[in-house]
Amino acid sequence: MNSLAQQPKPISSFVLFSLFFLAGLYLGYSVFSFLNSWRSNPSALGAATSTVGNFTVSLVSTIACTWSDAAINITFGTPGSTITQGNTLNASRNYNYSTDGAGSASNGSDYNVTAAATNTVKVNITLAGQSLLETAGGNVLNITNISWGSNTTTANSTGGTALDNMTYPGVPFNSSFQGDTSHHVATLEPAGSSVWFRFWLAVNSNQAAGLYRGNYTMTCSDSGSA
Repeated sequence: MNSLAQQPKPISSFVLFSLFFLAGLYLGYSVFSFLNSWRSNPSALGAATSTVGNFTVSLVSTIACTWSDAAINITFGTPGSTITQGNTLNASRNYNYSTDGAGSASNGSDYNVTAAATNTVKVNITLAGQSLLETAGGNVLNITNISWGSNTTTANSTGGTALDNMTYPGVPFNSSFQGDTSHHVATLEPAGSSVWFRFWLAVNSNQAAGLYRGNYTMTCSDSGSA
């Protein structure tokens, strides 16, 4: 017996309506979720973000000083002359400078130090020294036999105290490696300014003959004042 193939039943309009309804609900829910997520976290969707950071800057004072060539090597007495015991001698360039730093003709000191124009603070200047040793023997010339005077205005001051006018006896050297903070070469020296100084040597009458060498240290330090 022959039989006919079963024909598919047509989809009812109710089923189609239901499918479209459910699809609409899903699409609406997806759009709602998208917008809600964007409101709560825009960065998650590629929007620009920003933050606040902190600047930290550590500043230090800039200090520099420049010494005249003469101040690097100090000798006493007239070059080539014989130094005898019991005398007081000028450093060889104490009265060698042709002007006083203010443009006036004088016989000023060739020894000076200049605070750099780029300094961000004023400087204090101190001196320290070591006793001189005989080059060919074991004798010592005490550093306190050498004294100094300074002036912040001219290379040949003739007024004020013995220290200010750079005349003997001045201030004996301090052997402290930290410098003599009781007697400053200069205090609160501003950027771009110069200080002049002189040295003297008092030779003891019983000092052993010989060639003596030593050194001194001049220090520019932060005064703590701009």
